[in-house]
Amino acid sequence: METKSLKLVKIQYELGIESLDKLLYQKMTEEEKKWTADLSNRVPNESIIDDYDVVHDIILVDDETKEKVEKMLQRLKLVFQVFDISDVYFNYPELIGKKLTEDIDNFVKSNIFLDDVLDRINEVGLDNINAFERRYLTLSDGDNSENSQ
Repeated sequence: METKSLKLVKIQYELGIESLDKLLYQKMTEEEKKWTADLSNRVPNESIIDDYDVVHDIILVDDETKEKVEKMLQRLKLVFQVFDISDVYFNYPELIGKKLTEDIDNFVKSNIFLDDVLDRINEVGLDNINAFERRYLTLSDGDNSENSQ
């Protein structure tokens, strides 16, 4: 996963959970089912059904993965909207919940490396690194020696 393009996205579907699950099960190829299950096991994510029976998936993706998910959902002819909520994670983590925030923090600590962040700061400037690179620097004051290369 390309960490410099990481973003936390919320995918909001027009279908309720029962209709969505049925459609996904019927229309997804076996390869798509395997890929989405693998993705779900590799990156922080959460599915939410709100008070109005609207289904939301929140998932940490890079640009390539986001594009692949969107193409799959379009192929399935689903009506959906995608929102980048990366700033919510960084500025208002309580809004996405403690467990998802902890999962993202653990992913950041395990998958982002100090040398890479320093290279990105040199390349684009401190003000232009993404929320997850910035979060890496704030976790334990950037003291993540197991990820120093």
